[in-house]
Amino acid sequence: MINDPALGDTLEDVTSGAREAAASFNRFKSWLGMRVEFDVFSRAVRFYATAELRARNDKFYLVELERGPLGGVPNDELSDVAGTSAYVRQQEIHDRLRFTAQFGKQLGVVSVRGGLKDSTFGVGVDTLLLAGRLKLSADLYGAFQATPRLKLAGALAVFRSVYVLAGVDDALNAPGYLQIVSGNPGAPKTFDQVRYGRDYFIGTTLVFNDADISVLLRVYGALLAGLL
Repeated sequence: MINDPALGDTLEDVTSGAREAAASFNRFKSWLGMRVEFDVFSRAVRFYATAELRARNDKFYLVELERGPLGGVPNDELSDVAGTSAYVRQQEIHDRLRFTAQFGKQLGVVSVRGGLKDSTFGVGVDTLLLAGRLKLSADLYGAFQATPRLKLAGALAVFRSVYVLAGVDDALNAPGYLQIVSGNPGAPKTFDQVRYGRDYFIGTTLVFNDADISVLLRVYGALLAGLL
């Protein structure tokens, strides 16, 4: 068996395959994050839960869940007014989460991505500067108006895993207010109108990488086990 060249070749192939498989696992990286954004004029707060998975050095997947005052994607209906040439446009918005699922590719300090953004089709570009401490982002996706929604944001790392961010949302559309038919008297003022169009926001982001998640699981797992 020692002098059998076929056996040596087989062992070398198996070893090489195992080495490549292990290297692929080492290249797998993930980030989990939480983000809060506050709109300056509408005074609305949006909450995000984000996950980024990188299976290879130059490709990644981005998943987000958003909970905010915009709710789900509006249902637009048009109805004729009897005896006139006018019509009534009705927007129905349900209180739902918005979903983001995009595939991206890294090109040096720039990454491009595309797919679903806030439950509509969209594309985005990210740029990393200052050794990754500064991230500039631009997203183009569906809007309340016919013009696409352009969101520009910048995030700066101030502490480990903590970022402060600011930017402009729906930059291409002029701001306005959608009047809401409240129905019964005494409805909360929050539901009288909904702002749409250009607005500015500030916020913060908390991001955990693989090492952070492992530490958190060990620490809080030990605490939970101790309490039990």
